[in-house]
Amino acid sequence: MKDRLIEWIVQIEREYAIYHSDCEEAGVTIMASFEDMLADHLLAEGVIVPPCKVGDTVYSIKATYSKCHLGTYWDEIRCDGCECTCDSHSTYSIQEETVIELSCGGRYWCVKTNKTNGNFVFLADTPYGRYLAREEAEKALAERREE
Repeated sequence: MKDRLIEWIVQIEREYAIYHSDCEEAGVTIMASFEDMLADHLLAEGVIVPPCKVGDTVYSIKATYSKCHLGTYWDEIRCDGCECTCDSHSTYSIQEETVIELSCGGRYWCVKTNKTNGNFVFLADTPYGRYLAREEAEKALAERREE
């Protein structure tokens, strides 16, 4: 297995050298680093197994806010320029999302889902991350309610 992995790395190094050379000769900006090409190859060959796949369901914690006494919604940063003490209340629930794209951003996996407006979000244990199992999301939701 180790020998095969070394062969793949050497193969990718050769492909990258050709790619790099072709781009320089053509005056084209290099769009992929060696690391990007290596990661893509390892993912394609199944050496690195993503934690989920396109089409899987992941879970997030969704906050819903009530209107305040002035009739405006809290926008998670400030109350639309309001100087009053906020009396808006939040409720949290678990939202199901469908993975439409995966990316490995260094140490963390990121996903685009049908609810992230085309943005990648962490597939990690962060306040705005996505959870692989409903049970993980429920645990995080319970911890959030305790705060």
